[in-house]
Amino acid sequence: MLSVSGLRNERIGLNVKSPDFGPLMDEIKNRKIVLIGESTHGTHDFYKLRAEITKELISEHGFNVVAIEGDWPDVFRVNKYVKGQGKDKNALDSMVDMERFPLWMWRNQVCLDFIEWLRDRNLNSEFKTGFYGLDLYGMKNSISAIMDITKENFPELYEETRELYSCFQTPLSDAANYGRRVALNQQRSCQEQMVKELNLIRDEFYQSLGSGMDKEEYLHVEQNAQAVVAAESYYRNLFTPGVSTWNIRDKHMFETLKSIDEWISSEESGKIVVWAHNSHVGRAMTDRREQLGEITLGEVASDHYKDMCFCIGMFTGEGSVTAAHNWDEPGHYFNLNTPLEGSYEQLLSRVGGDFMLGSDTLKEMKRPLLERAVGVIYRPETERYSHYFESDIAGRYDWLIYLDKTSALEPVDDLSYWQPRLKGREKDFYPSSL
Repeated sequence: MLSVSGLRNERIGLNVKSPDFGPLMDEIKNRKIVLIGESTHGTHDFYKLRAEITKELISEHGFNVVAIEGDWPDVFRVNKYVKGQGKDKNALDSMVDMERFPLWMWRNQVCLDFIEWLRDRNLNSEFKTGFYGLDLYGMKNSISAIMDITKENFPELYEETRELYSCFQTPLSDAANYGRRVALNQQRSCQEQMVKELNLIRDEFYQSLGSGMDKEEYLHVEQNAQAVVAAESYYRNLFTPGVSTWNIRDKHMFETLKSIDEWISSEESGKIVVWAHNSHVGRAMTDRREQLGEITLGEVASDHYKDMCFCIGMFTGEGSVTAAHNWDEPGHYFNLNTPLEGSYEQLLSRVGGDFMLGSDTLKEMKRPLLERAVGVIYRPETERYSHYFESDIAGRYDWLIYLDKTSALEPVDDLSYWQPRLKGREKDFYPSSL
């Protein structure tokens, strides 16, 4: 394990106001899959730095897909906007379907700026960079999209499709209630019907590709159907002891990533940037794989793509973060607790400043320590048990970016709820970097 002084000698300095990603680009420019993580879902500096890395990969190194930890149907509308399709007039309009908690995760100014940048670039490019969602939570919107496309293009299949999806017998805005009802034997599982609909789409819709159906529209409807299959399994097993819904979710994200890759690679070489939390990007720990059977998106992608896959983790020491007190509540401004003793965050903060650590350096850090993970909920009063886990970053990441002090991500929605009472303090939530 490298000492603090050893890490100071090995670190690659990073000026966040004018970042030089040269050493990182040398590592990733020829990869096929680059996953860029974040230790929180509410840090402005992570979002901004990730966007800048992605812009360079697209502009200079031929990357042509951005895939995010968002729901397929909602993000596909953004994909149409960045490709100059649809009726949306600006990036925020294209995000109107992103109505599910947590709104700030994608409905923030950094993402809006990136989407506008990508649209402008695509307008002058022969091959347009896509923007897709990997997650499964948008079951309601996925079913709605399938019904609309079926009614317009395959009216003879509409009634059968409607009958299959009516199986849920519960408002799709509360999909967890479906899982609860199945667990209590109040209704039968809909697994068979969801798989049948997926196969129906694959059989009937695929045949139409040669007769005028757009290839990306087919990808859209098939991925919606696949998301519904995965979401049904996820919600049905929420209340089933011994079944890892985490694995269901990360496996689905990988299968979606692979489908996008296969689709884009049918016309040009696919090179994909993934935006997701460190908990998905980092490879699963060996002990958790063996004891719990846990997988991660980064783990499965690395197994499949081998050396063509590269996992980047982003960490912070102190500052502020946007998160919710509880599920389904608006984003709130929090001050992060100082890193705990025995954590990677504390070790990195002692090194000082903003910096990157390359692959060779990470391999020399093979000693388990705690790693902090703040998702969409932050519980500072129980931080050790709510937000830290035992980790070994030597195996989890290929590259690490550390930012010593970071600022909370400013949401587009519920701003009055989020904005802290400053009482004359410096407005640290207005980021000065990048």
